[in-house]
Amino acid sequence: MKAGKKSGFFGINLPKRALIFSILLISVLSINLFPLDLELSGAINSLVFDKNRILVYEDTNDEYNPLFFPYGLIRFSWNQRVWESFSRSFNIGFESDNILRNSFFCNFIFDFEYLRAEIGPLIGLFNTLELPINPGFSGSLRLELPGIIFAQMAASTSLAFFLKDNIGYYSQNFGAFSTGFWLPFVIPSFNVNSRLFSQRAHEHMIIDDYLERWFLRAIFFRKNLPFTLTVDLGRQSIQRLYRTLEGGVNPGGKKTDEFMFFYTGMEGNFTINERLKILFGLEFPIHSLKEAPILYLPMNTLFYQARVGLVWSFL
Repeated sequence: MKAGKKSGFFGINLPKRALIFSILLISVLSINLFPLDLELSGAINSLVFDKNRILVYEDTNDEYNPLFFPYGLIRFSWNQRVWESFSRSFNIGFESDNILRNSFFCNFIFDFEYLRAEIGPLIGLFNTLELPINPGFSGSLRLELPGIIFAQMAASTSLAFFLKDNIGYYSQNFGAFSTGFWLPFVIPSFNVNSRLFSQRAHEHMIIDDYLERWFLRAIFFRKNLPFTLTVDLGRQSIQRLYRTLEGGVNPGGKKTDEFMFFYTGMEGNFTINERLKILFGLEFPIHSLKEAPILYLPMNTLFYQARVGLVWSFL
C-alpha cells in the first residue's frame, strides 16, 4: 500500500467502520425493541400578565387587556420494561408556559409496582438576555396500591443563587401534590399545584408571577374504548407581585395584580391507531372571586385556554 493512502471505504479503516456500524445497529435495534413516543402540543392562553410591565394597574389607571400566550410542548419519551414489576423511562423536551416561560427538561423515571420516582435537570432557556441559561432540577415521587389508591408529590426549582444581586436574573419554581383512588370507569383525585417565576426586573424591584390551583379531577375511561376524558373543577389564583427593594420608592413595599376565580376544564385523548393519539383540551372561568386592584376590565373580556396536540409512537 502506498504511503499516505487511507484504507477501507471512504477513507475509514475497518475497525472504525465496525464501530460506526455497531453504534448504528444498536440505535436501530433500540428504537425497534423499546417504545419511543413523540408528543407535540400547542395552546393559546389568554390569562397572562404582560411580562414587561413594572407597575400595578392601580398606579397607571389604565385598562387591562388580555394577552394571548402561545403555549408549546415538544417531548420524546422512551420506556423499557425490565421485568414484570419494574420499568424504566426517559423523557426529554422543551416547554413554553405562561408562568414559568421557557424551559428544557430531561427526566429519568424508575417505576416499581408500588413506587414511581423521577429526577432530572431543568434548564431555563432564553427567558432574559442577562441569563440565557438557568440550570435547575426537578423530581417527583408517587406511591400507590394499583387499582386502589395513590398519592404523588412533585417539585422543581432553578439554582438562581444571585437573583437579588443581578438585574435580569430569575428563578423558576413548581410544586404539586395529588391523591386519588380508583372506581369503576373513573379515577377521582384532589390536586394542588403552584408555579412561580421570580425575576429581578430592575435595580430596585423584584417581580413575581405566581399561579396557584386547588382542584378536583376525574378521569373517565372504559376498557377497550380508544377514548379517555379528564374533567377538572377548582379554584385558581394568578398574581403579579411587585416587590420594592432598598433604594426604591417605599422600600419593602408590595403591590399585587390578581385574578381569582372558579374554573372548569376538560381534556380528552383519542387513540386513532397503535401509532397515533390525538389530544385536545379547553379551560375557562365559571365565576370570578377577585379582580384586584385592577380598576378597568372590559365587560366582554374572555379568559380561556385551548390546547391541541398529538402523540406519535415509533414502535
